[in-house]
Amino acid sequence: MSSNPFRLDITEIGEQWVVIRTTPHGKAVSQIPAPFRREILRGMLAGIEKALIRSHSPVSTRHAAPAGSSSCHSHAGETIWANEVRR
Repeated sequence: MSSNPFRLDITEIGEQWVVIRTTPHGKAVSQIPAPFRREILRGMLAGIEKALIRSHSPVSTRHAAPAGSSSCHSHAGETIWANEVRR
């Protein structure tokens, strides 16, 4: 405990959160209603996981151009149309 002067633990039990606060001066325990429904938390977690995966992915993604777009790019002497798919 000497390296952490303040510790906060939160445990979910059903529809309640148990919040435990520990300091060198003592400990306090509270039970509060969960501020978010389980489905909302799962959705938020899925979004965070997806963002983490994307942020560490070595693959760059390309977005398709709208239909009828005539924009083109030059790459290594080749002309590549935005709606052209290259494999």
